[in-house]
Amino acid sequence: MSRRGQITMSEDEIVDFIAQRRIVVLATLKSDGRPHLVPMWFVHDGPVIEVWSYSRSQKTLNLRRDPRATLLLETGTEYGELRGVSLECGAEILEAPADVERIGIGLAERYGGAAPSGLAASEEAREALRTKAAKRVGLRLTRRGRSPGTTANSAVRTESKPAGRSAMWDGSPGVKGVAPSAYSGNVNWTVDVPVDDLPELPPLPPEMRARLDDALARSAVQQPQWPDQDQAGKVRKVLESVPPVTVPSEVNQLRQHLAAVARGEAFLLQGGDCAETFADNTEPHIRGNIRTLLQMAVVLTYGASMPVVKVGRIAGQYAKPRSSNTDALGLPSYRGDMINSLAATEQARRHDPSRLIRAYANASAAMNLSRALTSAGMAALTKVHDWNKDFVLNSPAGERYESVAAEIDRGLRFMSACGVDDSSLHAVQFYASHEALVLDYERAMLRLDTSGDQPRLYDLSGHFLWVGERTRQLDGAHIAFAELISNPIGIKIGPGTTPEQAIEYVERLDPNNEPGRLTLISRMGNGKVRDVLPSIVEKVTASGHQVIWQCDPMHGNTHEASTGYKTRHFDRIVDEVQGFFEVHHRLGTHPGGIHIELTGEDVTECLGGAQEISDADLAGRYETACDPRLNTQQSLELAFLVAEMLRG
Repeated sequence: MSRRGQITMSEDEIVDFIAQRRIVVLATLKSDGRPHLVPMWFVHDGPVIEVWSYSRSQKTLNLRRDPRATLLLETGTEYGELRGVSLECGAEILEAPADVERIGIGLAERYGGAAPSGLAASEEAREALRTKAAKRVGLRLTRRGRSPGTTANSAVRTESKPAGRSAMWDGSPGVKGVAPSAYSGNVNWTVDVPVDDLPELPPLPPEMRARLDDALARSAVQQPQWPDQDQAGKVRKVLESVPPVTVPSEVNQLRQHLAAVARGEAFLLQGGDCAETFADNTEPHIRGNIRTLLQMAVVLTYGASMPVVKVGRIAGQYAKPRSSNTDALGLPSYRGDMINSLAATEQARRHDPSRLIRAYANASAAMNLSRALTSAGMAALTKVHDWNKDFVLNSPAGERYESVAAEIDRGLRFMSACGVDDSSLHAVQFYASHEALVLDYERAMLRLDTSGDQPRLYDLSGHFLWVGERTRQLDGAHIAFAELISNPIGIKIGPGTTPEQAIEYVERLDPNNEPGRLTLISRMGNGKVRDVLPSIVEKVTASGHQVIWQCDPMHGNTHEASTGYKTRHFDRIVDEVQGFFEVHHRLGTHPGGIHIELTGEDVTECLGGAQEISDADLAGRYETACDPRLNTQQSLELAFLVAEMLRG
């Protein structure tokens, strides 16, 4: 006899059952067709359920690809008590900050006992919630056929809203009667200024103008395809009129520090996000990245017994070259927030020149905060060392590095006993760098400095700029552009670089043989660095040029994990740095620095390290917008290992 009549619930019973449950199991489909199941906290409005998720979590990635989901809520421990509700749902990804914060407030009320009035009254509580929300999206799960705003094929909500108009709520179900915010993560910014009235930049000297025109007329790969060239021209005009992100005096100061690196008198630490995003351009995120770099620098300073020049991948790293114009979904590839959005829709992936202005605004804010943080006590040596002691105490690998930390501690106590209290113990000079990729942005940030004996052209979008592996064609626009500017320049050289090519780069980018002008950033892969790098180093050294030799152990060691994530293994990263040091020690040259993609957060993007992150762990906090980064503990572990290499 069928028991369907006994176990079927009415609509009201379903809603009541949902309200009494604390956990919902969310099932989504992975790319291989297998289900991915996760227990979640949730809020609800009747049968509509909403949850929080990291924007790059496995379930979010699954729903971007296929918005079908199944929910299971159950109760009972004995067979006769078992009851459950299974809901076939369409999923909608909510990325507007107001929506994500609203869900967070609901979760705090439901699970943390927070009163709505308390959250509203406490700015501290609201700020803590906003910080968490910045990393998350909302997932709205609606039973199919139950809501006029949701269909069986619910799409991700990422449509653009016309700038300057009020976007209307489209009737999709909300939570607790609150409609979704009109703001979209892909809102289209427009240039609403009288462009014709903006001041012109001072004219360049004729020879300099001719060289710049020649550079920009050359073939330039990996550039955005703007749908409206007239709009792109207006954006450039706006950027030519704004204050620069950096100033020539800071750039010149960095060149002096880098000259010391080239002479073997200092070490260069460069690191930060693979790709910065507008959403992550927050005080907590920037503070975390800078803190991690400062902690690494203290350890490296001790290991090298020389100053460490600190340069962030920050305040401009909003564009990335890609190996393909389309992604696995057949959409235009995400090329960084400067060009398009990570959201997986055709509209979001359109190349939008107005994003250059957003990139400038975010870069300026990040640079301003970086200056403030590194000059206002955060960089105090004793404070940074205390953070490192916490790492040694709490890291699984802490015992190995305890002796180094203890030696640094004794040195600091000795200086304190001697009354040493130099200003350099309380503040640091911190510089910004990014890949000079999008030439429409870089050319608009050119400024002529006439304060010296000769006029000099600077790209004041950053202090240090580099040309990437994919854009270093000798006859291309990027190398010709880099020749013109007075910033220190880096160039990425991979395993396909020949000694003869390296010489051409050196002669063109460092024609006056100025120490600190050029950094050769090797990104060979741990299996090739010992074979390919020596002949390049020998050839360049024989030419008499004093370049900086820097190791990027990240890009040559990327592979796909068994779970489908792009990742890197910590052991291979360390091995490439080790091989880099071996080559330079054998040839008697200075291993001048490391270039690392990292974050100050506890993400799970790179495998291994003392935390022993596995393929299965990657889904926990895989949040990068592009390539995998070392987390804080992995970054500090690497710093201690490099310190050992520096000490020999």
